[in-house]
Amino acid sequence: MRLFHRPAKRALWSCGLVLVACCATGCIPLPFASPPVKVSGVIGGGGGTFEPVAGQVPVARSPEVVAGARVGVHPQGLLRSQLDRSFDLGLGYTFERILGPGLDAPALDGLYLQGDFYPVVMNAGENAVFRAGVVVEADLFWSRGRDAGPGFGASAGVTIEFAKFVVTGLSTLDDDRGEQAGSDAQRDGDADLLGVALGEVGIGASVVGGYRDVGFQQTWMVVFRLDVRLPASAGVLLIWP
Repeated sequence: MRLFHRPAKRALWSCGLVLVACCATGCIPLPFASPPVKVSGVIGGGGGTFEPVAGQVPVARSPEVVAGARVGVHPQGLLRSQLDRSFDLGLGYTFERILGPGLDAPALDGLYLQGDFYPVVMNAGENAVFRAGVVVEADLFWSRGRDAGPGFGASAGVTIEFAKFVVTGLSTLDDDRGEQAGSDAQRDGDADLLGVALGEVGIGASVVGGYRDVGFQQTWMVVFRLDVRLPASAGVLLIWP
């Protein structure tokens, strides 16, 4: 399924035409919407005090591998006027786990509040910027499978990022197929997408050190994050019966 980028007004016009065609052909339209988000993959190292297995005496271990993921809403990414901002605020979900031989440390998941401060903001082209600064975070964790929590976490580090503000249409229908949505565009069990995207798209990297205290688990870590920003989007998923 190929994704085409089109001017937003054209995409909205196409949505209207295809929805009318859906009424005539029995296509099932499913609306969707999402806010501007930042998604991060996490990898690094850490150690601390753990229960090797639930119920055993906690032991100290270091270093071990840390892996995880984060996804959060960053509302300022929705506004073009905020592209050159010096501060960014995000709220989201975090998951992480420390892995090691003979170590059955529970996964931690919970909520995070993140503030990025950018003393360096440079123009990088039309509607695009490069940012560099520091990141500060506070976390609220629960321990999976150990009935421990809530606990807390705190982190700080450095971050760099390239971001561009976009307003674009999204479609998996090519021009011919869009015009024929009510006839030979139908395929049994197939699906298509029509919508618009508004906000920042970007990629960045962060190096962060942190501490967690959840139940019998007190850990420190230093991790690398690959950060991806995605714009807000809205549209309709078309299910062809």
